Amino acid sequence: MKHRIFIGGFVEADYFGKEYYRMRYDFDMISGGKWVPLPNLHFTMKFLGDVDVSQLPGMSDVLKNYLCVHFDDIFINGIGFFPHHRAPRILYARVHNPSGILYQIRSEIENLLEPLGFKKEERSFIPHITLNRVQDAETSRTPLFLQKYAEIDFGIKPTYTISLIESMLTREGSIYKAIPLPDSDFV
Repeated sequence: MKHRIFIGGFVEADYFGKEYYRMRYDFDMISGGKWVPLPNLHFTMKFLGDVDVSQLPGMSDVLKNYLCVHFDDIFINGIGFFPHHRAPRILYARVHNPSGILYQIRSEIENLLEPLGFKKEERSFIPHITLNRVQDAETSRTPLFLQKYAEIDFGIKPTYTISLIESMLTREGSIYKAIPLPDSDFV
């Protein structure tokens, strides 16, 4: 049996306050799209795709030093578009990690998973939190929106937990659930 899996960390909804709702309102005036529900907000370290459940214990064992709580600041501020504001597909909040530990963890995860058959990502790692999957954006107005919210500050998160996360696709959208590690209280 296969499950859709990624490695990442959830971000609590309380990091997104009044400014977030003001930004949402303004963005909805220039674009259609689907907002990620607040309980689903997360950053992705590595997307694994469809993984056979028999591989999960081995993956958990190999990654046990990284699938845990990390006491390291991440700053959630600013927004951007993938691939860019002239053809927006994703509206995201930037995740900054001044210590660089998040990047080191990502590199180690890539190295540890490659022998298990997971190819290394060729694209650069850009830590972010997807906020909206954009549809029909009025691209003449996206530069103004980007300028207005380029430095929006959602706050500092002093710890983050990296988990194996299952992504279950439903008609209403994705549901994300952390996969408990064997022999731990981790959820």
